[in-house]
Amino acid sequence: MPFLCDTTFNNLVTCRDQNSLSPDNDALLENVKQVVNNYGMVEAIPHLALLLEADGIKFLSQSDMLNDKRNTTNAQHFKMIEKLSYKALGYAKTARADLIDFLNQNVDLYPDWKASEC
Repeated sequence: MPFLCDTTFNNLVTCRDQNSLSPDNDALLENVKQVVNNYGMVEAIPHLALLLEADGIKFLSQSDMLNDKRNTTNAQHFKMIEKLSYKALGYAKTARADLIDFLNQNVDLYPDWKASEC
């Protein structure tokens, strides 16, 4: 929302809710989703029980017998989580830069955004 300002954000949400997105707003929404998805991952990683393995990330639940939280005491595991957080933050910053670039390149398609302080 800080990049769209209230009017553009509210218009985008209304069009999405009414299933009346124009192709321009659909493209904007896709860029916004990338920012939200990536920053969501950055925020979630420290709060999730993760197991990092060669074949990918596994999310552990209580039923996986992770009651003792051994992963938080393992220094190597902590470093891997830290590295994953750092990488996710890089993706999030790239998505944010892509959104800003998209808006600047298409400024005339979004007159409310153009007129705003954003």
